[in-house]
Amino acid sequence: MNNQYSNTELDLLKKHQLYILKEFDKIAKKYNIDYFIIAGTLLGAVRHGGFIPWDDDIDLGITRETYNKIKNIDITLENNELKLIDFYTDDYNLRPHAKIALRRTEYIRKNWGKNFGYITVSLFIFDNVSNCEKERIKQYKKHKNLQRLLVPATINTGDRLHFFKESQSNLLKKIVILILSIFLSRKCIVNKIVKNMIKYNDIDTDYVFPFTTFYKYHKTLIPKKWLFPVKYIKFEGAYFPTLNQYENYLIQLYNDYMKLPPIEQRFSKHYHRNIKFLDELSKLD
Repeated sequence: MNNQYSNTELDLLKKHQLYILKEFDKIAKKYNIDYFIIAGTLLGAVRHGGFIPWDDDIDLGITRETYNKIKNIDITLENNELKLIDFYTDDYNLRPHAKIALRRTEYIRKNWGKNFGYITVSLFIFDNVSNCEKERIKQYKKHKNLQRLLVPATINTGDRLHFFKESQSNLLKKIVILILSIFLSRKCIVNKIVKNMIKYNDIDTDYVFPFTTFYKYHKTLIPKKWLFPVKYIKFEGAYFPTLNQYENYLIQLYNDYMKLPPIEQRFSKHYHRNIKFLDELSKLD
């Protein structure tokens, strides 16, 4: 398959991500920050004792309250190699989750805008949602509509031609996005997205949802009681926190989660070009 890492690249990428996770875990313990490994990272821990062999990222979950706490910590002061980025601090971050980034790393992510990113560990924010299914669906649909506006709101004048050439969208959609990019304010769209996501956070509801998820809605809407108190699970030789009812979460997300996917589906889904690794981490065993 095209656009796949070499074994060496994938091993180095995992080594760098594991470094970020361990350093973030130290900060979390120092400041009593609650987080939990989720999604493919949790699946890897349960099924493989670490990374899924062909996976290329680490996903962590946090509540909105925890995210606000993390924003008040100077991550770079705690570890000069790390920084916190989100779609407030990174104008080309098109999804409303945060990331712990390894500062001196780099890769090409697209040919329009700031065309490089960092090696990161993702922080997916779980927000309260209504106990009423009708209201939850309404909130989710509004989020999806606002999210679609982030691309045109992000494209500036100098990026439009590059976006037009690179985008996979059909011609009509490209034209609509480019027209909208002239009139939309990114800051305005971001504020509307956040306002919608936190709508129920001052209400004691029974459910939480990570709006930035890549999975289907019904797969990642979970009872709040599944989160805490956290349990600990082994991942790449160390123990990290995960959801209290992580088995229920995995069943909901993957069904028969211990079953390996077909061989043709075992590939990295977030391929990045021209990764710049850190020499000091690359040399570690």
